[in-house]
Amino acid sequence: AAVRDASGRIVDLTIADINSRAAAMLGETRAGLLGRRISQAVPTMIEAGILRAVGKALRDGGPISAEIASTDPRYAGRWMHHQVVPLDDGAALISRDVTEQKDQARQLLA
Repeated sequence: AAVRDASGRIVDLTIADINSRAAAMLGETRAGLLGRRISQAVPTMIEAGILRAVGKALRDGGPISAEIASTDPRYAGRWMHHQVVPLDDGAALISRDVTEQKDQARQLLA
């Protein structure tokens, strides 16, 4: 769910649901992440621009996606594909590791 400031700007997100595989990837349990804010649980997601992406998806009313290099030290060198799908007052974030595909494409171009 979106956490907004007094002006209505999205300033954080609360984790309403997460699958156990994603939680494990973050080194947490599902129960340990539910109800936490993204800024506390995965601060690098804020740095990577997830709030702007959620805001854009909510404004535009449709999904958006991007591939970005992970800025989390736990995943240095990894590339993630993120798709943000707007919901009532928040978004579903669907992420997958695309590092192998990026590496293969780089090898083909070399």
